[in-house]
Formats: sequence, C-alpha cells, structure tokens
Amino acid sequence: MKPTAKYILLICLTLIMTSLPLAAQNKIIALIPEFKINPISGELVGDGENLATLQKRFNLLDKQNKMQLEAVSGETAVFQLILPADNALRLLPLTDENIDFRIYQAGTVRGPETKEGQALPDILFPLQASADGEYAPWRNNDLIPANSRYFLFWIELVTASLNTDQTIPAKLKIRSNGNEQEILINLIVDAEKLPPAPLMIDFNEYGDKYLQVFRKHGSPAELHQVEASVFQLAAEHYGSMNPLPYKSQQGKPRDGMVPVMVNNDPLNPQLDWREYDARFGKFLDGSAFPDGQPIDHLYLPFNPYWPADFRLYISDRERYEAIWIATAKAFIAHFREKGWTETTFQVYCNQKPNKGGGVPWHLDEPKSVKDYEGLRYYHDLAKRAFAGADDLKIRFRIDISHFYCNQHEGRQDKDFRVNGGGEILAPVDIWVISRHSMYDAAAIKQAKKLQAQGKEVWVYAETPKLKESGQRSIQRIYHSWKHQFDGVLIWRTFARKLHKRKGSEYILYAIDSAGEKGVYPSIRLKQFKRAFEDVRLFELAIEKGHLEREAVQEIAEKYAEGNLEDIWQYRTTLHKILLEEQKMGKN
Repeated sequence: MKPTAKYILLICLTLIMTSLPLAAQNKIIALIPEFKINPISGELVGDGENLATLQKRFNLLDKQNKMQLEAVSGETAVFQLILPADNALRLLPLTDENIDFRIYQAGTVRGPETKEGQALPDILFPLQASADGEYAPWRNNDLIPANSRYFLFWIELVTASLNTDQTIPAKLKIRSNGNEQEILINLIVDAEKLPPAPLMIDFNEYGDKYLQVFRKHGSPAELHQVEASVFQLAAEHYGSMNPLPYKSQQGKPRDGMVPVMVNNDPLNPQLDWREYDARFGKFLDGSAFPDGQPIDHLYLPFNPYWPADFRLYISDRERYEAIWIATAKAFIAHFREKGWTETTFQVYCNQKPNKGGGVPWHLDEPKSVKDYEGLRYYHDLAKRAFAGADDLKIRFRIDISHFYCNQHEGRQDKDFRVNGGGEILAPVDIWVISRHSMYDAAAIKQAKKLQAQGKEVWVYAETPKLKESGQRSIQRIYHSWKHQFDGVLIWRTFARKLHKRKGSEYILYAIDSAGEKGVYPSIRLKQFKRAFEDVRLFELAIEKGHLEREAVQEIAEKYAEGNLEDIWQYRTTLHKILLEEQKMGKN
C-alpha cells in the first residue's frame, strides 16, 4: 500500500471513531481550543450544545483526570479548562523546564451584535503566579460576572526547541478550600521543527489608537514600551502590526508616525527622522523581536494628500509629482542608511470621495473604471518616485471589495469581467481582496493568475464576531491556506472600550476599564493562532512526504467546514503520523 493511501485510510478510520461518544467525565472539563463557552449559561457560543453534552464527547480528561497532548517542537499545545466558579480556587502547575506554562482567564464583553445585556467570553487576561507559584482567578465583577457558573482558563504549553523526541510529564494542581485535585498531562513532543507559516495576518490599524488609553499618564518611554508589546503580540500570533500613519481620509500625517519636514523647500526636503526611528526602528531591524526578524510589512505615509496637498495635483501636477519624487528619494536614502531591506513598505491610498475634500475617486474599495484609473495613476507615480530602489521592498497595494464576484456578475460598475478593471490595475503589486469575493471560483482563478505573475494576494473580511462559533471564525485561515493566498487582513484590530458600541468587534484589546489597564489578546486571536499551527502541521506532513498536498487540502476543507469532531481527530491523527514516521525513520 502506498504511504499516501495508508495515511488517508488511517484518517478515515479515525473519523469513523468520532461517531463513538466519549465516556462521561467528572466536573473538571478540558476542551479543545475551538470551543467558546458562555461562563454564565454553560452554552456553546454559536451552537446549540452546552457543557452537559460536550463533556460526554470532548473532554480531554479520562476518568483519572489524565490527558495526552502531542506537539512538534516549537508548537503550542492548547486546551481550555472549565471549572466551577470559585474565588478560592488556586491553580499550581508543576512542569518540566522544557515547557513554558501560560495561564489566561477569559473575561466577558458585550458588543453591538450580542443580545441586550448578553456577555460573551473573549478577552484573555494573563494570570500571574504568586511567590509560591499559584495562580488565582481574577476578581472583577465587570469582566468576570458575579453570576458566572464557570471560570474559563486558556492553558498554553509552549515547547522549547528540542533536539530529541521527548515525553514530558506535567501536573496541574487545582486547590479550593482545603480540597485538591490533580490533572496529569503527558505531552509527547517530536523534535522535528515546524516549517515557517506559509501565510500570515495583516493587523490593520488606523494610526496608533492602541496608545490612546495610555497617553494621559504615560511618558514617551512608557508609550514606546506599550507599542513594542503591541507589535510583539501581533508577531507572536503570526501577524504583522500595520498602523496607517496618516488620517484615513484627509491623508494628514499622524503625530510621531511620519518624519517631520524641517525646511520650507519640498523639492529639496530635509526630514527629521529621530522620532520615527525611535518608534519604528526596532521593528524594522528586528531588535524588538525574540527571533531578531524585522516586521514583515509596514505602511508608508505617501497618499494623495502627502507629501503634497491634493489641491496642487489640480493646479500644478508637475510640481505635485516632483514633490513626491523628491520626498521618496529622502526615504530611500534613509532606509538604505539604516539597512531596512527586509520589510515590505506599502504605498496605499485609502481615500474616498466626499470624505476629506477633493479626491474624486474611490481609491479604497474601487467601484468604477474612473476609480481604477485613479489608482493606476498613483501606482505609476509611486513606481516613478521609488525607481532605482530595487534593493528595498517598496510595493503598491490596493484593497478591493468587488473582484470577479458572482454577486455582481455583469454589472458594468462592479464586475471585473466587463469593466476592464483587471487590465487597468494589472501592474499592482499587492491585492487585498474581500472575503465575499474570494469564495467564488472565478475570483479564486483570477487571484491565482495574479500570484503566478509574482503578485501578493491577501483576503480581508470583517473581524470575527463575538457570537461566531470558534470553528466558523478560524475557517478563514484554512480556506486561505488551501488556496495558497499570502494571508488574511484584520481591518479592525484594537478595541479601546469594553461593553460599548463597536468596541468588542475588534480582535485585540488596549483598554483602561474596570481597573484593568493593558494590551490583551482575545479568544478569537488565540483560535487563529491554533489554526496557523495546524497549517504548519499541514506543510510539515507534505514536506516529509507523509501526505500529498491534494490529500492535505481535503483535510483543510474538512477543517473549514467546522465539524469539531473532524478538527480534533484530524489534528490528533496528523500528530500521530508525524510522530510515528519520525520514530520509524530513526529505527
């Protein structure tokens, strides 16, 4: 039997096993990361199930409170621990030095899409160990409701880089009012390293709004530290933080995010780079990150209103373009001096008519031939301005909502099939295309043609909603991997308020609320991270010849369909394939 057929058969047998219900367990429940449990009701968010049924089918713990997890070196093994709400609760992990044991507690938030007064789990607070190594739950009735029936803990076991396969035992003691229970974790780690993620997240943000709640009392040094934590958090979750350095529609540079012109001669600009370098230099040279790798990409401030005002485009286009070229030369010289050659710098125009005065085109989400022609003008201007800078990665990017999508087939104003948009915008380097388009076969086919020409293709969509199920949220990642797109864009990144209009539609939190002040991840972001590590497992299975890409793409499609039994069993089976093949190779 061929290896590929062998392992497809193994996966099929595993799926048959999913029809067999797991034995009912005790009141300690450990679940896979795709679940989102309402701590007040015990119901599964986005589904009709609740803990009473889930614990019979999905509890990772056996009757002796033992669980086995598998991971490849560098992978994060994840589970959720569901315990009865009790402020006297204490968690004490006892782990091997090769494991970084991280414990978060889930707080609840409310958003515009939730029912009146309904709180759903999302924000994750990292718990800090006491002097004796114990972790206590948060005491905050606004974020951890007093009527909660359950406490939700997100547990991450981050494995160190290992040179040999290891079986690492770990314990988690659960103490409350003199009572103690113990979870025994058997973590089997394959020393085979995961390949790099083949796609990533673009964390779009409009300026540095993530600093807003820290500005009042934070010193410049403290604000730089907060900003570093923001970029590091994005990188840890397979993303690149990408703050737009100008005001979205007017195009005016945001304070501290653009070098300041210190003379009055825009054709021979002298730029003060000190603040820009202090803020962003550590991300562009990699010194801010543990692996020393520079940020993948970052917006440049060039747009219709900077470095020259759009009114000059109307009155003296030759001078308007000369200012662009002169300023671009100053950027090229500075970037070369600093050695910032690994980051892709994006020229992106976000303007729309009647939202800043002057610009007659929809440069963001173009809709017509005139819009495409406006974008083509700025593409060509950027190429002229940055000509001769081939040693730097400077690319023109567009965000487009209607791209060969069946929803608008035949419409002259929106359908690329009939309005010539593909030909007009053919030279564009980076295409960020709406999710609703990218599920149509015609759009996928055209996107693949762009990639074959050396273009980047990203998929953007609304941020996953609080009320979405976990498996529905993360299918974005599996779909993008299956079609080998370059990544996904989150266009709403940071919430700055809790329980407010729009505040909880975002995927990260930079808050000063209910006595908590800091930058925090969400359950949705952590679920994204798990999906990215699944994708890396896919790539490793293909790289080692254990499965053909077509077979793994079928698995990815099953993941995207969101059947929780499939997701867990496929993931477990892939780990077993990788572990067993590694051992076979050593015998």
